[in-house]
Amino acid sequence: MLVTNSETLEIYNKDIPDATWRKIVDVFTFQCLTSLDYCDVKLFNDSNIYDGLNGEKRIKIVRKKSTKQKDLIQNLPFVPLAQEIWDKHKGNSLWFPLINIISICRRFIPFMVWAYI
Repeated sequence: MLVTNSETLEIYNKDIPDATWRKIVDVFTFQCLTSLDYCDVKLFNDSNIYDGLNGEKRIKIVRKKSTKQKDLIQNLPFVPLAQEIWDKHKGNSLWFPLINIISICRRFIPFMVWAYI
């Protein structure tokens, strides 16, 4: 399922009072903004973030699911909202268990969020 940038931001900006739902939406948004699969996000850490040539933050990560050599190492932009979400949740013990939930139902998250609101 394709989610556009505007739809991703619309989902992220919803007022969600439930803390667990908020974390699920944050993980989903992080995945949309970074183009990382849940298995890659689960392995993601500060060492994957570096300063690019122009000073912008970038992600360098070895993709777990890739079978093609050219896709093994991804050099991706790390947009400010992704950095904000990462800073908010890194070190949070609930971040990684939620990824297991998302792996099961991630295609339905936009619908679940809208249904919840």
